[in-house]
Amino acid sequence: MKYCNVCKLNVEEQQTNCPLCGSHLSTSVDQPFEKYDQACQPYVKYPHAGIQQNVDFFNTKTNRLILLGMIICVIIELMITHTFKWSAYVLAGGLITMFSIITPITHKFKVYVQLLIGFPLVTAMSIFMELVATNYISAEITVRWILPSIYIASLVMLDFFIALKIKKDTGGYFSILLFCTAFIVLYRVVLFFIPSMRAIPPTLATIAFLIALLNFGIVTICCFHTLKDEYTRKWNV
Repeated sequence: MKYCNVCKLNVEEQQTNCPLCGSHLSTSVDQPFEKYDQACQPYVKYPHAGIQQNVDFFNTKTNRLILLGMIICVIIELMITHTFKWSAYVLAGGLITMFSIITPITHKFKVYVQLLIGFPLVTAMSIFMELVATNYISAEITVRWILPSIYIASLVMLDFFIALKIKKDTGGYFSILLFCTAFIVLYRVVLFFIPSMRAIPPTLATIAFLIALLNFGIVTICCFHTLKDEYTRKWNV
């Protein structure tokens, strides 16, 4: 018999994952009533695990209304000013609303999944909006100050959620912390190869880079067993 450390239950030897919580079953336990269990196995019925169907993106009324509003704004501006400048802000805001707010709510995503979607999306849309505002000349303010501030705030929020759930199931917060740390490190590495950023180094981006590495190291050391348990259950490693 195998044992689920989350549900605290013995599970049939043939099972690889717990039928109740889905956790990975890696070790077998000694069963003092082996004959009794073998006699009961023909009468044991495990719940059927089915695939949950997600809501179609374009079938949600809210997303349809947002898309319609974006198209109307583009058409009106093209008719009046023959430019695309102000509609770009509407498009950026609409995309952030749909993919970072409406879609996670519709699919009942957890907070860490919203961060997984929002981190690259907010980065791209923030840079895009400043490029539009400066006629595609520069996005220096966003790159130097706005995005690093968002990254630092996200790390603080993740630490807060991990601290709240440290004695329970942390879900996927350690995994998303690793993703955010890697994203911030990659962001700083990319800035290093931009000539204007090398001439005047982005101080806040460097601070966010150092905070991300230091924070991940401290969290890993302080919560090593919980981190290992999450990776065991989530990724079977």
